[in-house]
Amino acid sequence: MAGRGWQIAGGRWSHEPYGLSRSLEFAEPRSPGIFIRRGPDASGWPIPLKMKTQLIDKAVTAGEVPKHNSVWRQRKARHAEQRYTLAERLEALFLKVLLRFIGKCSFRTVSALGGLVGYLVWILAPSRRRISLQGLSIAFDEQCSREDRIGIARSAASNFVKARFEFLKLACAAPSELRKRTTVEGMEHLVEAVSRQQGVLLFTVHLGCWDLIGERLVAEGFPITVVSRPRGNPLVEELWKTVECQTGVEVLSKFKSMRAIMRSLRRGRVVGILPDQHAGRVGVFVKLFGRPTSMHPVVSLVALRTGAPVIPCMAPRGPDGRVHIRFFPPLSLVRSDDPRRDVRENTELMARTFESFIREYPDQYLWMHYRWRKGDLEQSRKLNEVTSGELSDDQ
Repeated sequence: MAGRGWQIAGGRWSHEPYGLSRSLEFAEPRSPGIFIRRGPDASGWPIPLKMKTQLIDKAVTAGEVPKHNSVWRQRKARHAEQRYTLAERLEALFLKVLLRFIGKCSFRTVSALGGLVGYLVWILAPSRRRISLQGLSIAFDEQCSREDRIGIARSAASNFVKARFEFLKLACAAPSELRKRTTVEGMEHLVEAVSRQQGVLLFTVHLGCWDLIGERLVAEGFPITVVSRPRGNPLVEELWKTVECQTGVEVLSKFKSMRAIMRSLRRGRVVGILPDQHAGRVGVFVKLFGRPTSMHPVVSLVALRTGAPVIPCMAPRGPDGRVHIRFFPPLSLVRSDDPRRDVRENTELMARTFESFIREYPDQYLWMHYRWRKGDLEQSRKLNEVTSGELSDDQ
């Protein structure tokens, strides 16, 4: 028997409201493999493979599904494919040890250790150091000297790892401890947007301690959903999802998340999106610091379709060491008879918004991301409009 309220339907897990259904229903999956999801809209956190295997084994033993069923064959094939490399296992083991160590240390020790590890990352990762300096040379070539750019990139790397460590430390902390480490400014903008009952799109960037925005909103009683990119190591992804579940934040994968985002908005949730990374060919080419780059227009698309307000926010670290979460008034989006033009202009508006964030706190932005890439200038001339084939409802 499956757990309370859980079932396998169409190759996916779903949860019937109020636990009305407790049976296993097997059907042909829509794509190879058995995809197990958690949540009312089947778009939440992945169930561990071990639990999946145990539930299917119990169903086979009880005679609810024969061994020759396609689900059984796919389970065996999945077991054969689920072979992790030594590097993946070592990375997951390091994260487990780190989680135990962080849980036993004080917040001040964790913060200092994160800054030290970030400095080591800056020294021992020459490729990321080169990418950081390249991005800073594009953004602040005339305003900063090379020595200043090196100092900004070093501080940004240290802040990135420190923010990761602090998030892991505060994931299981009491709301009082979280309020002690963070401050909130402009909460009235978010409260007013939530009162419209259309859902809210939170627009932020990889700056400061962005993870603490969702955690603080959960402590204040807001239903928050965050769109993030799954990590390449499935073992690390499962561990990190476990930590995120403890914070109370619902997490959606950035791949094929459009419909899930719109469902969350219809439920009145606050959806946080970080679209400041390079989006490739599916993005809209906008100017950032005077140079074309690809930015994902998902915030503009969802806002124009649903009418949900878009609120910019950021979480920089202050001189006192506390994280100052700031919410701004909703953006005034362009709405006309040309949807493609609206998406492009609104995406440019958001690019200008987070450019102002970066200019204010350049030493806390994630410069290690490859933001400006070769060929962006040429592709911007060809792909400056959103095509219906590249941005469908399934993305």
